[in-house]
Amino acid sequence: MNGKPKGKPATRLVAGLVFCAAGLLGCARPSPGSAPEASTRVEAAAPSSRPLAASAASGVPTAPTVPASPSTAEVARRLSAHYARYTDGSTFDFFRDDWAPRVERYLKLTHVGVDDLIKQARAFYADKRRVALHVEEKSVVVRAEGDRWVAAFLLTMAWSRTPPAAARDCGHPDDNMRLLPSSTIDRRVSVHAEMALDGAGRFVAYDEHGVVIPHLRVAKDAGSLIAFAAMPTTPARALVADDAGALVAPGTVVDDLGETFTCGTPGEIDTVRKVRTGGRDVWLLDHWAFDTGRSFVGADSLEPAP
Repeated sequence: MNGKPKGKPATRLVAGLVFCAAGLLGCARPSPGSAPEASTRVEAAAPSSRPLAASAASGVPTAPTVPASPSTAEVARRLSAHYARYTDGSTFDFFRDDWAPRVERYLKLTHVGVDDLIKQARAFYADKRRVALHVEEKSVVVRAEGDRWVAAFLLTMAWSRTPPAAARDCGHPDDNMRLLPSSTIDRRVSVHAEMALDGAGRFVAYDEHGVVIPHLRVAKDAGSLIAFAAMPTTPARALVADDAGALVAPGTVVDDLGETFTCGTPGEIDTVRKVRTGGRDVWLLDHWAFDTGRSFVGADSLEPAP
C-alpha cells in the first residue's frame, strides 16, 4: 500500500506527537523562528515612558520608583512553579495567588479580573488531558519597564483531546483505518512569551510573540505517501495521487504545525501529522508500525531537518 515499504504487510501501526500553539483563548499566529538564546543576565532598565512626577517636598521632578531588581533565576523559578500547576482537572484557583486582582492584558483580553481569567482557563482546558506546560528556564531574560519587570521566555505547551465522532474513519483508505479506544488528537507547541510582574511580584500581563516552527524532511524510504486534506475533525479525505506526490516527494522539507492524530486497527496504529508544504496545510503519515505476532515493527516517514 502507498506509504509503506514494499513487501510489508498491508497494516501499519503509527504513533506520534502533535504541535500547535495556543493560549487560553486560541493559537498564536505561527511564524518561523528559533528559541531565544539562553541568558542569565538581567538586561539594563528600559527608559520609562511615564512622565516625571514632582516631589511634594521639593517640587523637583523625580522618576517613578522602580521595584527592587529580581534575579533572573528567581523569576525563572517563579514562572516554572506557576506553569507546573497546569494539570488535568485543575480548578486554576491558584491564579489568585500568582496574578494581580486586575490583569492589564492576557493575549487579546484587557483589564480583566482574575476570577474571569480563572473561568477562561477552566473552559479552555475542560476537554483536555495530559496537560503539561514547561518553561525553558535557560531562555528567561528579564528587563525593567517603568515600575515593573518583564520576563521573556520560551514556553512549551502540550495536551491531548478525544477525537470527535466525525473522525471515526482515518488513515489510508485502502486500510480502512478506524479510531481505537486509545486514539487521541495531540498538540505540542513552543511559543516566545512575555510575562509582566508588578513590584509585588504578581503577574499583570501576558503576551505571545510567535511560534517556533520545526522543520521535517520526508524520508528517502518513505515510499509514496498519501496526503490528507481533512483530518481529524472531519472524515479523512485524501488528495489525489499526483497532487500529493508533488507535495511530499522524498526529500521534501515541510513545516511541522504541532498536531498529530492516532488511528489504526487492533493490530496497528498510524500517527498522522499536520504539516505545511507547498503553501498548503495537509496531514501526512508520520510513523507506522504493526504487530507481527512476535513484535512491533515500523518506521518514520518524517524525520528532523535542519
